[in-house]
Amino acid sequence: MPTVQKKLPAPGLSGVGTTRVAPVIRLTLAAALLLAAGCAAGAELPGTTADPAPTDAPPAPVRTPIAGTVLPGSVTDLDRLDGAAVGTLAVRVPGEGELTSDVRGRCSPDATGTEVAVTSTGGAAVLVRLGGRSSLAVKDGELDFGADLRPGDYTVAAPRLRVTTGFGAAGRLDLDVVCG
Repeated sequence: MPTVQKKLPAPGLSGVGTTRVAPVIRLTLAAALLLAAGCAAGAELPGTTADPAPTDAPPAPVRTPIAGTVLPGSVTDLDRLDGAAVGTLAVRVPGEGELTSDVRGRCSPDATGTEVAVTSTGGAAVLVRLGGRSSLAVKDGELDFGADLRPGDYTVAAPRLRVTTGFGAAGRLDLDVVCG
């Protein structure tokens, strides 16, 4: 008479059959499942690099060449930029360093143009004056810097203002704010 093997229920698991698996197969199966789970979750294999961990710092803005030749004093529709300002700023001051930050502040039009006064998340105060004599002023700790803005890319699509321009010999301003 042939021998019949019967699966017995495991204690506590009503009606679920158990099968004995050799330890080597169990380890191989566990490793394959971990590898599959890691790949599905986007984990990196040994010897490869993962994406850097996210930080609280804002991403650096994309540095496009300054192609525009708009004179900062000739920018139109500046009077339409009024109210609370929120956006991003990157300023490179030669010999001092670079500030890249989210900013908050105010856009204030007047008879000759607009002032955009913003503060970085680190507390640096930046004032951009457009119209008439267009300029930049940066105050951060002991740094108190000012310069006239050069021709560049100035876009006003109210309530948004985007500026990519230079100042001095090698300075650069990238400003992107929404006013209002």
